[in-house]
Amino acid sequence: MLQGDKTQYGVKAVSPSGLLHDIKGVKFAESDEEGIVHSQSFFAHIKAMPQILSSTDEKPWILRAIDPTGKCFQVTAITSSGEKFQVKAFSTGGDFHLLDVKAYQGKAHLPVKILESSDKYAPVKAISSTGEIIDIKAIDDEGNVLDIKGLKKDGNIYHIKAITKDGKYLGIKAVSAAGNFYDVKGIVAQDGSKINGVPYKAHIKALPQQSR
Repeated sequence: MLQGDKTQYGVKAVSPSGLLHDIKGVKFAESDEEGIVHSQSFFAHIKAMPQILSSTDEKPWILRAIDPTGKCFQVTAITSSGEKFQVKAFSTGGDFHLLDVKAYQGKAHLPVKILESSDKYAPVKAISSTGEIIDIKAIDDEGNVLDIKGLKKDGNIYHIKAITKDGKYLGIKAVSAAGNFYDVKGIVAQDGSKINGVPYKAHIKALPQQSR
């Protein structure tokens, strides 16, 4: 590039087989300081992410647990008093590389996280502004309820699954109005992360499905 040339070029990660990922700066914190590494504060993480489907769909994406027969379970937040409300994924600022997963309680959008735990399966919960921990479940049309948990971790990614009574795992997907599917995953947070006083282990996000 010539000195003074302000032409902008996309930056890609390229696999040995020729697959392309977009290089993006990713923020989870609302403040300017995302975290500290080796005593140096930083604004955003740099990640290589699957290229997205072209989408102008501004409506929140619904979340579903889907079994191999095609049966769908709605992903729902349930309070200790039995109140139920929807869990959806939506883009921030029109970007569709990484969708935020939130529980919709009226006009309030509650964060959904994997909490700190020593349990075999990591708890997936919504957190209210007062620090109330709210269950996230999968419920079918007949009222059958499945737990949703974080399973084994690959690097910084937790697999999020609904667990049937006979121990089978169902994938959790975000589905757009146009019928596009994203994978719902847990992304490990910085050590010591808290929201509304509740410690958590990972963020819950919807990401483009990967080509292998």
